[in-house]
Amino acid sequence: MDIAILKLSLTVLNMLISAAVWLFVWQDRKSRVTRDSIKSLEQSVHERFESKCLRLSKLEAELNSLPRSIEILRIHERIDDSIKSNQETQLLIGELIGQIKQMNVERSRG
Repeated sequence: MDIAILKLSLTVLNMLISAAVWLFVWQDRKSRVTRDSIKSLEQSVHERFESKCLRLSKLEAELNSLPRSIEILRIHERIDDSIKSNQETQLLIGELIGQIKQMNVERSRG
């Protein structure tokens, strides 16, 4: 009987060790990173990085195309000059109209 119990306990011990080794290997393979998963992660990171780079380059191009404060000041000065020129032109036209009316009045008298 002692031999039968010894065989039974060795068989049970063998099964437990086999199960433990199987669990260890299963967990190890489950947690191990494969080359395919690394490549897919690398590809997704590369794609996201490329999209961010494109957005950043578009924003930089837009920022470079916006007028600077000096350019805005020049635009304001040109607008002010054109307004002043327009006012002077209107004054000259008013003077000319006044002179024409005065000439017409003098003609009608004479």
